[in-house]
Amino acid sequence: MQLALGGSLRREVTLTFRSLGYPISIIAAGLLGLTVMRNDFRWLLLPVSCFFGLTQLGGRCGIAHLNSMNVIWRFGFRRWVMSVGVYTLAGLVSSSMVGGGIGWLGRIFLPAQPSTNRLGLVALALLASVLTARELGWLQFDIWERKRQTRPEWVHQFGWVIASGLWGFHIGLAFDSVVTYGGFWVLVGVIALFRDPLFGMTVMAAYWIGRSGPLWVLPPFLHGRQFKQSQAYPLFKPIHALGLVSITVAIVARALI
Repeated sequence: MQLALGGSLRREVTLTFRSLGYPISIIAAGLLGLTVMRNDFRWLLLPVSCFFGLTQLGGRCGIAHLNSMNVIWRFGFRRWVMSVGVYTLAGLVSSSMVGGGIGWLGRIFLPAQPSTNRLGLVALALLASVLTARELGWLQFDIWERKRQTRPEWVHQFGWVIASGLWGFHIGLAFDSVVTYGGFWVLVGVIALFRDPLFGMTVMAAYWIGRSGPLWVLPPFLHGRQFKQSQAYPLFKPIHALGLVSITVAIVARALI
């Protein structure tokens, strides 16, 4: 059964995530300045990847897995740590594989020419701008995704710990499940354009750390309570939009330099 958050808890959670906007804005501004000065995406892309991963908690799979970990928390600390740990490690493996694969495909199919890179950056800037408008509510459209979630029956077949690992590995594949916010596709484009499998593995690993990190933090404070996606989705939109704005400006700066 899915329980709604109480009024006081809802206000507390809302204020907590809204207050994240201030330090995130400062960090993003500083990293954006370093990106422009050094003409190096790495200063900005890894933390933005973490932000993008964090905001996926507002999606269907993110909320479902948070609710599952809240349930496991009530069964004891040891089982919760084992479940979240297996979930994190399995997703880290699959997401790193995906990032490396994207970089490898970029190396094969995208020529390493300055003109190609510049056109690619312009296309990515346009994509990021459109996705930013979507998150700010100026445009409304569905992003491409496979409308598929992890299978809840795995917990009955394999138990909580193994099921958590299967959930993490499946979600870490990224392309095989729902994608709530569009920044993921900007990351895919950047990894392909850089044509570096190791860089792609690092970016997607950062994305996964952002995605799995809240499962280590929130359950002890929620005491088994359950989120609804309708409550979580609007809390993460500003963070995601901020990340998109930052990466859009950095892409444009790199294309012009």
